[in-house]
Amino acid sequence: MSVVANVREMRYDCPYCKKKKGCCSLFFWAVRLTPEDYQALVDLGWCRCGRMVYFPLNHKCCCPQHSMRINALQFQPSKAQKRVKRRIERLQAGEWKPAIPFDDDHQEQQQQQEQQQQQQHKQQPPPQPTTAKPSPTPPNPA
Repeated sequence: MSVVANVREMRYDCPYCKKKKGCCSLFFWAVRLTPEDYQALVDLGWCRCGRMVYFPLNHKCCCPQHSMRINALQFQPSKAQKRVKRRIERLQAGEWKPAIPFDDDHQEQQQQQEQQQQQQHKQQPPPQPTTAKPSPTPPNPA
């Protein structure tokens, strides 16, 4: 048996164009939802985020939202998707590091670069003072 609570309409800022209160959805909290009830809602165009189940009211939205669904049982990953999956698995196993650092690696790399710049700055000889020479005065055309 499914249990839901607080069915109501909600207005919120548009996540696409940032218009204040530009989007509107019906939503409710799914306390308990059977797979059959969930499938029926999805078939009718409802979406879910955690326990919140919502239905975008596109006629009241500045940027209409459209659901995209894929049949998970028929999904066949492409070569590129398989390659990404293998990379993620190698990353999680500690066998591979991405070329672009992320999170802690990025901060650590920034600190190393700053230290290298400071060391290079210390190794450079100070600039020699220069004396300003008066510029020659141009001849007076008369």
